[in-house]
Amino acid sequence: MTHQPAEGLRARRRRELMGTISEVALTLVAERGFSGISVQEIADAAGISLRTLFRHYPNKDAIFGGRIEQREEQILARLRERTPAEPLIESYLYAIDAMVDDYMADPGEAERELRVLREVPSLRAQYLVPSPEHETDAMDEALAAKLGCATTDARLSLLRRCLVNAVLQAISTWQRADGGSDLRGDVRNLVCLFAPMVALIKNSGTLCQFDTTLAPILTSDARHGEARNDGRAGLGRR
Repeated sequence: MTHQPAEGLRARRRRELMGTISEVALTLVAERGFSGISVQEIADAAGISLRTLFRHYPNKDAIFGGRIEQREEQILARLRERTPAEPLIESYLYAIDAMVDDYMADPGEAERELRVLREVPSLRAQYLVPSPEHETDAMDEALAAKLGCATTDARLSLLRRCLVNAVLQAISTWQRADGGSDLRGDVRNLVCLFAPMVALIKNSGTLCQFDTTLAPILTSDARHGEARNDGRAGLGRR
């Protein structure tokens, strides 16, 4: 059994200070919004100099991006705990369950984090729901291993975005109900909507094979469209 090296005093202090800066920044955002605060105000509220803050974070976006990255690392670590045979949807629900617990215990934390994501789409795209152009990361690799597809598969990126947005939608609904709804149940219901998509990806093989499953639907739509056009043409001749 290998033992992880103990965290050094300097590393622990750095981690704790970064956590303090992040908490202070989120509190200020809850009061005035992302655009209503400056890096200097965050430093002042944290009781540190601007130079000290910049030693830990290069800009304001990075302060909040770091918080989102921590969430993703937590989810990824829990996802890796699951067995390869477990259905991806069940593994994903387990992976995000700790975050759901945190939000249910502290609804204010959920509100602060989601407000940043709503007000700064670039943060959401960079750290939480990567754009189609993002470089492959550890989350892509974990999901691809569960699906049995390549990390470059376009369907993987689409599925990841769908799952994240399902969770965000459930949290938003829960917040609008002032925490009166069943957050865990709402998350499960929305995430499970994508179980057929997961099955289709796992069973269809390559992207080209996946596309051919849509052929009957597209052909049917095209025929209906032609029929509608013929009908309009007939009306025009009358």
